[in-house]
Amino acid sequence: KAKQNGFDHFNRKIKQYVDQGIPPCWTLYLGMFKEENLPQSWGGHMRLIIGYNESRGELIYSDSWGEGHAVKRMPADEAWCMTTALYAMVPNR
Repeated sequence: KAKQNGFDHFNRKIKQYVDQGIPPCWTLYLGMFKEENLPQSWGGHMRLIIGYNESRGELIYSDSWGEGHAVKRMPADEAWCMTTALYAMVPNR
């Protein structure tokens, strides 16, 4: 799935919004890839993308599960495979 055109668009939109200081809301389906210390093992979920590391091909995100989940990392190709949607709440200027 990471070789599809949508993967490049996904990465571009994340960079566009994060670089503007707008963290995108990321909806995803849990359970496709192993993740450590999750209180939920499968099903729909939402996270906030707060950054990226282009050289490592990673997304940096925050999760709502409390302590220990404020800053997490994941390979961008895995994130794309889990994605159901990406939303940006752009402030009025």
